[in-house]
Amino acid sequence: MKMKWHIVGIMREITSALALLCLLVCVTGYDDVCIHDLSQATVPKRIAIIGTGAGGSSAAHYLNQLLVKDGSFADIILFEKEARVGGRNHHKSYAGLDSQVEIGGSVYHLQNYNIRNFTRAANFTERKISEEGELGIWNGEEFVFQTSSWSPITIAKVLWRYGLSPMKVRNLAVDAKNRFLRIYEHMNGKRQDGLMPAFDRPRDIFEIMDLESLSRVSFEEHLRQLGEDISRTFLDEFATVVTKINYGQNTNISALAGFLCFIGSGNEIVSVREGIASVWENVVKETSAIVRTDTMVNKIRRIENEGASKYIVEYDGKADTFDVVVIATPLEFSGIDIEEGVLPVEARFQRKYQVTHVTLVEGELDPTYFGHREGDLLPDTIGSVDGKGIPWRSVSIKGRSKGGQHVYKIFSGEEMKEEHLEKMFSKRSDTFHYRWDAYPVLTPNDREAPPFRLHPGLYYVNGMENYASVIEGESIAGQNVAHLIYNDLMKAAASK
Repeated sequence: MKMKWHIVGIMREITSALALLCLLVCVTGYDDVCIHDLSQATVPKRIAIIGTGAGGSSAAHYLNQLLVKDGSFADIILFEKEARVGGRNHHKSYAGLDSQVEIGGSVYHLQNYNIRNFTRAANFTERKISEEGELGIWNGEEFVFQTSSWSPITIAKVLWRYGLSPMKVRNLAVDAKNRFLRIYEHMNGKRQDGLMPAFDRPRDIFEIMDLESLSRVSFEEHLRQLGEDISRTFLDEFATVVTKINYGQNTNISALAGFLCFIGSGNEIVSVREGIASVWENVVKETSAIVRTDTMVNKIRRIENEGASKYIVEYDGKADTFDVVVIATPLEFSGIDIEEGVLPVEARFQRKYQVTHVTLVEGELDPTYFGHREGDLLPDTIGSVDGKGIPWRSVSIKGRSKGGQHVYKIFSGEEMKEEHLEKMFSKRSDTFHYRWDAYPVLTPNDREAPPFRLHPGLYYVNGMENYASVIEGESIAGQNVAHLIYNDLMKAAASK
């Protein structure tokens, strides 16, 4: 312990010396250096991040990275109400399966550079979804479409039933993806004033990418406006299955969300064998931040201290004071009481979230439920069309357990009733249910999303979800918040 405090004392002496050196540099006129160097004397010591999903973990990573690079010191403390790190990303293990079964978000595009880099830095294994078998589309009576293990047959089937519609939508989605990629150039660029690139509002990010207008029109309406000859059959079957699997919503979702569902082929979309939650666990571990899991934040109160805002965070009957607080969980179901007058009007609006039920079944699907004979093989992933009274959105094989039975993952809008499961499965040895508020209802809207900076010293990650709810989007939002915090701290340091 004495050695530890001895080291801390030495670091304080170094910090004071550097602050004095910076003052001398500033007096001599080298203003562009001042913001950077003064940080070492004035960076706040306590930063709270509430939530450890993609947004919170990324905010911790990028903020820690900036502070370490700058030679600055701060205590970063993450609060997580669950007993695990990962937020809405989590998984369940089955003996015998070579990968985790995701319950929350499960895949990303290989050009989602933030999460891709985090995954590879952890030496985790990416698995292409093209390796996950065949797709079937079920209308309640029959399979109206089914892919083949031989791609020429699949292409022929697509052209026969849907014509060129899939290709047209795919090309439009690729254009949207390429516009999305512009964000990395902006976020990783440099500013002449020595600060980090940062955006005040989520809308600003999507305007830079020239995608904001796509959030104000439905997927179907946008395709009509473009004059594209997209077949009704394609929209009602293939497109509906894809949007329901991704967002639990049909093609009335925004055009932005719709195109995000079609941005990649099977070779470009990957899952993580160890589970995406494990990626965030590793990200948080690498920051050396303090993590308080199984801890519910109840209230945030603002106090004034020498003209600057500080915040008292109350949790589990305790209270701590912080210089900076990041809320990285949706305000709608955070359960946090925030002092009146702190939140801007945009943050007071309660978005409606899409409720998703996940059911994991260890057993065997009954082919007769799908009009097949006993013993017939079924597609590995089956998606349902809309409006046919089908109680589930999709069902997919995730592997074979040690006991020899398959493990299936079912998405549905309501909890799967026992009577439906009895009809669907010829046998079951284990059934697991999970309900979660997966993502906002992504219908078109003109409502302004909450800003990233809610109040001086108080930041919010999840406003990005007003436009599109994707893992990478939340990571980028976390990175942007980290940049804003760093800039605000440096500006405050330079003004003293």
